[in-house]
Amino acid sequence: MKKAMTAAVALGALMLVGCGGRPLAPGKEAAAGALFQSSRGAMGAPGALALLSTSAAGLIELKVSCPHGGQVAIRFTEDTTGGTGLSYALAYDGCNYDGHTSLRGTLTMSFEVVSTSTSVALALHLKGRVDFSGEISDFIDVDVTETVTETDLTAPAASVSLVLSGSIGDSSGTYAFTDETITIDGSGFTPAPEQG
Repeated sequence: MKKAMTAAVALGALMLVGCGGRPLAPGKEAAAGALFQSSRGAMGAPGALALLSTSAAGLIELKVSCPHGGQVAIRFTEDTTGGTGLSYALAYDGCNYDGHTSLRGTLTMSFEVVSTSTSVALALHLKGRVDFSGEISDFIDVDVTETVTETDLTAPAASVSLVLSGSIGDSSGTYAFTDETITIDGSGFTPAPEQG
C-alpha cells in the first residue's frame, strides 16, 4: 500500500510538472516580446485586404494556419465612414509560431501605416488578452500601441525594436510605456529563469 501511495504521489507530481511551462521573465522586455509574438497574427492581414476590397458587406473572416499548429481567425471590419482605417480581431486557437508555445485568446487591432523615406512601419493598436501554454505558461493583458517595421513583423530577427505606448500586464505585473523604444529578441518568448 505504501509503495502504491508513493508511486501515485510521484506520478501526480510528474503530471503537474509536465502540465505547464515557465512564466515570462519579469520586466518590460519580456512583456514586450510576448506582445510582439502575439501581434504576429497581423501577418495574415495583407492577403485578406484584397478579399476585403471585393467584399460587398465590408466584413470578412478567414482562418490562417500557424507554422507549428493551431490557427488564428482574422475578422476584418472595413471603415464604412469613408476613411481608410481597418480594424480586426485576431482570435488565437492553439496557434504556435515557434514550435514551443501556443497562444489562445483574442486581440482587437487597428493599424495605420507609418512611412518614411527609408522604411514602412505599422502602428498597431492592440487590446485584449492572450494566454500562453507550452514552454511558456503565462498571459498578457494589453491596451497598447506597438510600432514595428513591416519586415520585423513578417520575418522577426534576433533583435527587433518596438516603440510602445500603453500598458502590458502579465503574471509578474503591469508595465506602462510612453513612446518607449524597447529592443527585444523577436525570435521567441523570454522565459523566467529556472528555479534551482
